[in-house]
Amino acid sequence: MTKFDKNWDGILFFSPTGIHSFCAENNIENSTAFCIGPTTASEVKKYTSNVYVSEKTTVESVIEKAIEILNKI
Repeated sequence: MTKFDKNWDGILFFSPTGIHSFCAENNIENSTAFCIGPTTASEVKKYTSNVYVSEKTTVESVIEKAIEILNKI
C-alpha cells in the first residue's frame, strides 16, 4: 500500500481488508470513512470515530453517501 502525506476529507472503504491495507501506512483518525456495510464500518471504527455506512451494499450507494455528507461540510 502507498503512504500518503496528506489528510483526506473522506475515504471510501469496501472491505475490512482494504482498511487494514490502507491503515498499515496511513493515519485516518481525522478523516471521514464511508463504508459499504456494517462489517466494514465495525472494522474502521478501530481507526476513526467519524464513520458513515451506505444505505445499500453497492459502490454507487457508498459514493452517494460520501457526496451527501461531504457536501454538508
